[in-house]
Amino acid sequence: MSSIRITAPILDAEERFEGFENLMPFKVQNILLVSSLYDSFILREDGRLNELLIDESLELNLQQIPGITHVSSCAEALDLAKSNPQFNLIVTNLVVGDMTAAQLAHEVRGAGLDVPVVVLAYDYREIKNFIARNSVTDIERIFLWQGNARILIAIVKYVEDKRNVLHDTRAMGVPLLLVVEDNIRYYSSFLPVIYTELIKQSRRVIQEGINVAHKLVRMQARPKILLCSNFEEASQLVQQFRDYIFGVVSDVEFPWEGKLSPEAGFELARMVRSLTPDVPVVLQTSRTEFRPRAHAEGYSFLRKRSPTLLKDLRRIRRLRFPNARPERSGTREGSKRTRREAAERTG
Repeated sequence: MSSIRITAPILDAEERFEGFENLMPFKVQNILLVSSLYDSFILREDGRLNELLIDESLELNLQQIPGITHVSSCAEALDLAKSNPQFNLIVTNLVVGDMTAAQLAHEVRGAGLDVPVVVLAYDYREIKNFIARNSVTDIERIFLWQGNARILIAIVKYVEDKRNVLHDTRAMGVPLLLVVEDNIRYYSSFLPVIYTELIKQSRRVIQEGINVAHKLVRMQARPKILLCSNFEEASQLVQQFRDYIFGVVSDVEFPWEGKLSPEAGFELARMVRSLTPDVPVVLQTSRTEFRPRAHAEGYSFLRKRSPTLLKDLRRIRRLRFPNARPERSGTREGSKRTRREAAERTG
């Protein structure tokens, strides 16, 4: 499948700063939480979901805090989504009442609603059985609840980043981190870690702002995180957004041409290096026998589920979380031109 390559706009400094105000055109404002009364009780008791959502939203996005409306059936959720356009994210369990998440997502799409449906399930075995028995093409993504309420923050930011990345890179050159992982259990725990790091770094960026308006503008330019789970999607994103990717964190083994391949991560890393030689690639897996090969080929290596994972990630000096800044585009263009020329020489 051919992809459209996104290149940087040419703007002067004043235009760039003003353009920051128009970043993130899609924001999750109201979440429709579809779960049984028991499941809703678990969420509230385990993580004080509403309170945490408010706290984290204040730290990461000062402009608004998503609201949560709970319903106990998919049919009720569908009726609300049809009648009330304020809901722009549906989070549901695998099965609620007499309708599955797959059926709900299909009905939402069939009704012409542009509302992503995300599954937040509680049992990994049930997820595997659900995927085996249902078509999940209409579902945005499936996540696993593991007792950390920050997963909801990660879901919100994942949806926002996916919806905004094309606009924000095209308009202002916002950088992005590509994460490649097919294991639902792992990315459900890893994404909150990455977004927590972004929250902390964004807090430091806010402190550099001249005034409140300037701080809000700078928050709009935080890096995007794109999550994908197979080689075809990852390679397409690398080619499409090659000028904006500042780092790649990839599993070693993930689907390639429909089959789990131990070569997928290394092949993707080679592609990234050929197109953007200065972009750091981090390979991660629980199989430490891949460590020598990763280091021999010049890639950083992380062990999955390491208790020091975030600390290890921070030690990779070339991997930083930059923010787009209202600088003159000539500097950025020159940097990218150098990178493209290097890629052409090595390719």
